[in-house]
Amino acid sequence: MQNTDLLRHPVIEVSIDGAVVEKRPSEFRLVTAEGTCTARCRLLYPADSEAGKPGDKITVSIVSDDKTDLYFTGIVYVATTHGGKYRELVLTDSFYNLFNNCFTAAYRKEKAANILDDILAAAEITEKSVTCPDVELARFSTDNFPARACIDLLIDALRGHGAEGLTYFFDEKDIFHFGTREDTGRNEGNAETFESGKNILKTGLDWIEVLPRPIRHTQTVKVNGADRVTVKTDLTVSQKRTRLILTFGEAL
Repeated sequence: MQNTDLLRHPVIEVSIDGAVVEKRPSEFRLVTAEGTCTARCRLLYPADSEAGKPGDKITVSIVSDDKTDLYFTGIVYVATTHGGKYRELVLTDSFYNLFNNCFTAAYRKEKAANILDDILAAAEITEKSVTCPDVELARFSTDNFPARACIDLLIDALRGHGAEGLTYFFDEKDIFHFGTREDTGRNEGNAETFESGKNILKTGLDWIEVLPRPIRHTQTVKVNGADRVTVKTDLTVSQKRTRLILTFGEAL
């Protein structure tokens, strides 16, 4: 008897500026990794497709078994046609704002959380999930740097006060996260369970290959009864290959 859990064929659903794109992409690729501030994401369409132009707001979901899961929220960064063969949309989340908006810091005796709020406001980022150490910095100043660089410098300053493990990134809803693995510096999601002989396609020492699930880095999943924490996820959905590779690190 075939396992129906391994026979599902997911459908990629793309919405641009709130409207579902009628023509389906031929491939969706999404890579997330702990310690990386932005997801790597692209869509491939037939060359004659006109879907998506730079700056368009976009979401990518996967429909499987009458269930729709959101995988990415952001904008189209680059739209390119390659040799008349296919059209590629490279997507970015609001890390684009951190990279393209600058901020000048000049603080004395200020809470780190207030400085972070000001940096995010300058980058026009309002949706956030933040746990910032309760530290007052005697001085924090920068030249007119990209907001990303200012956050990196703030993390360095907090590290000097004993705060370790701080990271930041954007989740599938394009919400900014800042914190550690123990608080808001990790992705959250539904509990997922994987078992050999049931829904694990391949396995290695620190990775498994499964069918698509809405899983990103730093999520906890159960593999053959044990809790594992993802440090990298690599998703491909296409007619030729559909898989999600989860790479694991140490448990929380």
